[in-house]
This record gives sequence, structure tokens and C-alpha cells, in this order.
Amino acid sequence: MQDLATQIRKLVEKYNISKLDLVKLFELISAQKEFGTFSFSSELEKLKKESNKIKKYYKIGFMDYGYLIGFLQKSTLEIIENLDKFSEIESKNRKKEIENKKLSEKKAEQERQNKIKKSEEKYKKRKEKILEESKKREEEYKKRDAEKKQEIRERIKKYEAKAKNKTKEEREQEKAGSRIIMLGIGLIVIIVLMFRSCGGSGGNSNYSECECVEFFRDAAGMSLDPEYLLKPHHFSEATRCVKDYVYNEKDGRLNINPCFSKAWKDKRDHSYMSSGATALQDFLQKAYQCDCK
Repeated sequence: MQDLATQIRKLVEKYNISKLDLVKLFELISAQKEFGTFSFSSELEKLKKESNKIKKYYKIGFMDYGYLIGFLQKSTLEIIENLDKFSEIESKNRKKEIENKKLSEKKAEQERQNKIKKSEEKYKKRKEKILEESKKREEEYKKRDAEKKQEIRERIKKYEAKAKNKTKEEREQEKAGSRIIMLGIGLIVIIVLMFRSCGGSGGNSNYSECECVEFFRDAAGMSLDPEYLLKPHHFSEATRCVKDYVYNEKDGRLNINPCFSKAWKDKRDHSYMSSGATALQDFLQKAYQCDCK
């Protein structure tokens, strides 16, 4: 048991037990051990009475007496006779153990601090590396952005130089083309207004039903001519045929060609679904397939 002499010494000092009585009590306890736990001999009873006398004389408490007997059972006569010496040795050993424990704890703490320091240094290096890579990427982005801006500026310069280098003849051609386009738009508007102002009646058309079927085909973009190009007059002719054979504002619905009438009816029935242009296209797609006289 650790600090055995120290524990005995504390009880001796507490109850002021003499060295002679302590040795006598040790011998009595040692003698009792030889009888065993369940022995009831008269000799054992005498030994117990003698040890109880020492207990009563020094007024040793019940719990402390139990501790003292336990310590004496584990002790030796040499320890009892040299209690101060062994107690001092135990004290030194205890101090040494405490010092060793402190050193061990200090060493463990130092190792822990070293690990923390290494971890912080590693984190710092990693952070510096990330910042350096980020800086390089930013510089690269700036460089690319500058190159792109320079490329755009060069394109603008080339375009401006090309525009300045245009000949007078090219500018005149562009102006002439614009005038032709505007003139064409004006003619289309005039033609449309002319046909809108004209009235129509069934049977008085300048075109036959078969001619109107061809006009419907052309206006629908279904011409059989491989060199066919859709032009404004195709719509004007198809519009005239509609007024003469299908419907006009003056006479209303005309029932001259039943197939034309059905195509017009289908177109009117579906007009709520789409725009007027789409509905007219729907009529043309059906009407050019009609039979004619």
C-alpha cells in the first residue's frame, strides 16, 4: 500500500500513541492474524482484550481504529520501529511522483501546443497559397478582359475605316436601293387600297374559276413553277377572286363554287383561333385544291 508509514504516522500523531504501545499493538494484531477469521479460542480473546485496552487508553475512534488495524496488518516491524524514516521516504517518493506527473503533464501540453502551432502554420501556408492562386487568376482574368476589349476596339476601328473608305458610287447605290424599296412598298399600299375600294359581284369577274384556283395556289405558295417567287400581285389577284366568287362587302356570301364556299366557311369557323393572315392562308390552302369550271 502506498504511503503506509505516512498513514500510520498520521493516526499516531492524532492520538499521541507512544512508540512502545504502537509496537505492542502491532504484535497483538500480528498474533491475532495467526488464528484466522472464524477462530473462537480463549487465547484469541485475550489478545483482543489487550488490543482494546490500548484503544480505550488512547480513546481511538471506531473508524480510525479499523484503519489503524488494517495498516498494521499490512506493515512490518521494521516500518513500525522506524516510522519517521519510512514516512520521510514515502514523502520524498510522493513529491517525486507529483513532480514527474507535472513534468509529464507539461510535456503533454508542450506537445499539444506544438501540434497546434504546426496546424496553424500549415493553415497559414495553405491560405497564402490560395490567396496567391486567386491573385494569379484575377490577373489572368484582367489580362483576358484587356485583350478582349482591345480586340473589340480594333474591330470597331476596322469597321469605321471600312465605312470611311466606301466609294461614292457604293453610297449612291445604297440610296437608289432604298428608294426602290420605298417605291415598292408604296405601290403595294396603292394596289391594296384600290382593290378595297372596288366592289365585286358573282359572274362578272375578269378571271375564270380555274384561273382563280391558280391564283389561290400561287398566293398559298404552292406554285408548280420551279422558278416561282411570291410577289404582291399574287395576293391582289387572289383577293379579286375572293370578292368575285366567295365574299364581298356589297353582296356578302356568294355560293358560286361550293368548294370555295366550304373553304371560306372553314376559315371563318377557325378564325377565332388565329390571326387574320393565318385564317386567309388556311382558306388559300383549301381553295387551290377545288375543282373549277
